[in-house]
Amino acid sequence: MKKGFTLIELMIVVVIIGILAAIAIPKFEDVSASAEKSACRSNQRLVVEGLNVYFAENGEYPILNRAVWVDYYLDGYVAQGMVCQAGNGRYAFMVTKSWRNGLYQICSWAAQQDCWPLHGYIWNSRFYWDQ
Repeated sequence: MKKGFTLIELMIVVVIIGILAAIAIPKFEDVSASAEKSACRSNQRLVVEGLNVYFAENGEYPILNRAVWVDYYLDGYVAQGMVCQAGNGRYAFMVTKSWRNGLYQICSWAAQQDCWPLHGYIWNSRFYWDQ
């Protein structure tokens, strides 16, 4: 008596592996996109916190009413060279002062064309996004 698998048994195993792969691959892509979004949002929070630390130490924000790069203006307050993993976009921020109530408004985002609609941006400690 010969030991081994028949061709039909091997074909059934290949079909089952194919079905499992067809189910698992899209789920893996969703998890990767979700991880990129979470990392980008975390970096945006770090920018806002760096701005708050800067304000606490200096009594003012580094620059008002202009969108500027994080690396240049927040050196020593946030990690340098942070980029959005989805599109390699550098982070930027803008601080404005409301004429109504005198409160500062902070916006932080990854300056990459694909990042805004996918990961959103922070405006006054709240996240906003297109999706």
